[in-house]
Amino acid sequence: MDFKNDTLDALLKELSSLDVIELSDIPNIDLYMDQITTFFDDKLGPWKLDKEDKVLTKTMINNYTKADVLFPPVKKKYSKEHIILLILIYHLKQVLSINEIHTLLSPIVKKNMSKTSDTHKNLHSLYEAFIKIQKEEMQGFEERFSDKMKNLFDSFDGEEKDRYALLFMIIMHLVISSSIQKNFAQKLIRQFPDILA
Repeated sequence: MDFKNDTLDALLKELSSLDVIELSDIPNIDLYMDQITTFFDDKLGPWKLDKEDKVLTKTMINNYTKADVLFPPVKKKYSKEHIILLILIYHLKQVLSINEIHTLLSPIVKKNMSKTSDTHKNLHSLYEAFIKIQKEEMQGFEERFSDKMKNLFDSFDGEEKDRYALLFMIIMHLVISSSIQKNFAQKLIRQFPDILA
């Protein structure tokens, strides 16, 4: 198997085929905990690295509520706004600590506990913006990664390709890039406590 063309292209296509959860995909009716975990397994299952992993568990949801990153359910039911926050938490926890997520989402959680329709509209607008960013970043990643890998593979022309060295450099590129972005996101959270209060 050609390391460059087959494997990397297949992984990129798999990444670019991951679905985003559109606002219209989220039920407009309140759901019980089991329905929430089923919804997440269905919608975010392809994002898992291992099939036996759970996207979201009852324990996780309860812990998010205890940590005040999610407002409590009403009569054991979760609204569309709960689901939006859980989707955001799912993506945020890949990079940020629970304390950083709490700081970032605190204004949203506080406003949603007031239960005004304007607050829900604002959360829906933020979510729509998140979806747009997610789509753009997924597409942009594929383009940027392909260009960087072409340059990396071209730099090996004339030499016998060392598959380990290539894989190591690809992984280090991804790790350093994500580390820089994670660090910058964390600094932004710490830099603007007044906005996040």
